[in-house]
Formats: sequence, structure tokens, C-alpha cells
Amino acid sequence: MPVNHVPENNSLTTSEVQEVIGANPLWILRWGNLVLLGVVAVLVVLSGFVAYPDTVSASCTVTPGKAVTILAVKADARFRQLLVNNNDRVPVNRPLFITQRADSPHAQPDTTCAPVAGRLVLTRELRKHAFLESGSRLLVIVPDSQQHRVTLAITHPDLNKIKVGQQVIIDLDNYPSAEYGQLTGQLDEIVLSEKGEVLAVTARLHQGGVSTRQQHLLLLGPQKGTARIITGHKKLLHKLFPLLKQP
Repeated sequence: MPVNHVPENNSLTTSEVQEVIGANPLWILRWGNLVLLGVVAVLVVLSGFVAYPDTVSASCTVTPGKAVTILAVKADARFRQLLVNNNDRVPVNRPLFITQRADSPHAQPDTTCAPVAGRLVLTRELRKHAFLESGSRLLVIVPDSQQHRVTLAITHPDLNKIKVGQQVIIDLDNYPSAEYGQLTGQLDEIVLSEKGEVLAVTARLHQGGVSTRQQHLLLLGPQKGTARIITGHKKLLHKLFPLLKQP
């Protein structure tokens, strides 16, 4: 039977392989670990200078300080003309819009005037000759110097972290922050019982119902949301290494 001989000059003994094995490793292979260690060291050093806000989260309720005035038609009507613009500030008795009773084509136009002073907010699109059912809301007047009351539900473990004057950032459930922005303010009052129980935690808003996107949020009643209280700032280093205590 013929015998097959394996050639002695196999791939492991070729001159090309020997050349590769004997070649010096690339710089990145020789120094890669050292470079990686240096990058990590730089990041650790930078984390000692970069600070992030330390916050306490709580559910909250924003309540308008003064009731807004809602203007609606008292009977079925046809809309004729709008005499103001959205977000206008109007004085008392300023003519706002004109309607005409729908049950009589010969009825005299009816002009509605502002019963109070404030900022005007349209609640629907108004088109000429559009039919309006009795009770349809057309616009709202937000009183001037509107002061909103913000109440926060703080749990007892977080009580020692908060104090009057700290910044508060509020996201309202009915006004997504990605579209409308957020409300900002600061803690105004912390009321405790004799036993140290939390009776009330309130805040006041910096710009009333104006959001960080400069939008006037229409608050017809109490609005639920989530508040973040900025209690301080910590170094990123303490976030990466929790055992290191903040000085």
C-alpha cells in the first residue's frame, strides 16, 4: 500500500511564518494597555471637577391663586368677529368678540367685553359664521399678577435634605415638558408639627404659568405633576465611587 508522506516544510516552518513570529509587535500592541490606563486616569481626574445636581423628587399640585374668567356664549349663536389676539393683555370693558343669535337671522350682533383685566387665552379656533352651541367656551382671561400655589408631598427620609430657597423644577402631567417646557420656582415654606411630621411644603413659581419654553400654560384648576428639588451639587467622582464621601 502506498504511504503518503507529510512534507517537512509545513506552514509552521516556512520562512514567512518565522518572519511574522520574529517581528516586533506594533506600537499600539506594546503600549495599548498603558494608553488605556492613561485615558481612565484622565477621566477619573475630570470626574473630580464635573458636578451634577443632587435632587429630591416629589409629587406636587399647582393651584392657581386667582380663578380665571371663562367666557362662553349663553345661547346658540353664529360667530362674527374676534376683536383681540391670543395672549393680548386686556383692560376691563375691552370689546373682545362679536356674535349673533342663531335662532334669528335679523338679531342684532352682540359684543362681549372683558369683565376683568388680564391676559387673554383663546380656547378654540374661531371662524367667521361658525355655529356655536349654547355654553361653548370661547376664551379665558387669566388675572394679572397671578400667583400660583405649589404644594409638594415630601417623604420624611428626604426632609433633612430640603430647605427654603432651594430651586424647584416642575413637570406637569397635562403639559409634557418636551413640548411645553417646565415650570421653575423655589421652596417657599416648610411647616412641621411639634413631633417633626411634615404638615406642608410649598413653593412659589418664578414666572407664574410661563414655562421654560416661554409658553403661557393655561391652568384652569389644580394641576398634578412631579417636582425635582435641587438640594445641592455633587462631583461626578462621588457618583462613580459612592464610598468616597462628599467633603
